[in-house]
Amino acid sequence: MTIPTYAGNVGLGPDTIAGIFIAALLVSLFFIVWVARNAKRNMSDEEYAAYRHRIERLEKIWVVLVIVALIIPNVITFQYTPQVVTGNTLAGLGVNMSALKTACPTVPPGNYQNACTSTLQSDIQQLLPLQNEGKIMIVVVIAGQWYWHFYTVAPNGSLVFTSNLTVPAGKPVVFLMTSVDVNHDFGAYDENGNLLFQYQVSPDYVSVFTYVFNIPEPIIVRCLEYCGPGHWAMVSQFTVNVV
Repeated sequence: MTIPTYAGNVGLGPDTIAGIFIAALLVSLFFIVWVARNAKRNMSDEEYAAYRHRIERLEKIWVVLVIVALIIPNVITFQYTPQVVTGNTLAGLGVNMSALKTACPTVPPGNYQNACTSTLQSDIQQLLPLQNEGKIMIVVVIAGQWYWHFYTVAPNGSLVFTSNLTVPAGKPVVFLMTSVDVNHDFGAYDENGNLLFQYQVSPDYVSVFTYVFNIPEPIIVRCLEYCGPGHWAMVSQFTVNVV
């Protein structure tokens, strides 16, 4: 099994996006330096002291507002946090959870391309009987800068790349996920923009989790962890249909 590299589905391409990002960063740094150098110009010492006092007060107010804006929504929405049910669901179906592997063989940074191949194959073999019995569906997800690749699993355990993934409603879908470069975060949203679940995706690790989709609808996948200048465009989609 060969894990693909950059798929080129961002549109502008990673080099162009990186150039735009660096240019914007340089312009921002220039502006910050210019403001810092000219803040005191044409001010007396007394005027500058008063100016600094006002700025410090605004900074304190800003810090308090940011803290409040972060804490209050999290407290209010905590009860709605999506719950992943990997352990209970798979164990209830007879899966030996201790036999499922997650850690991949150690490789030097930058050589993650096929680091998790053996781990993925081992987990697929553990889960394949359940899929062939129609009790679950296995989906392998490969993340990279800046794309999501979806694979279904054939009855013999081989991977089948699909650009039009469809998963069943009402049946456990087991996601096996890994990355070929940096950390990503798989966030699945329903058609109304509600977050159904999210899960960390790392280059030296296979994330295993199960989710049951309740209704047929399109699902939008976004990366929820900053992974470079093309992070904003790391979006994909799959469909939930009736079995």
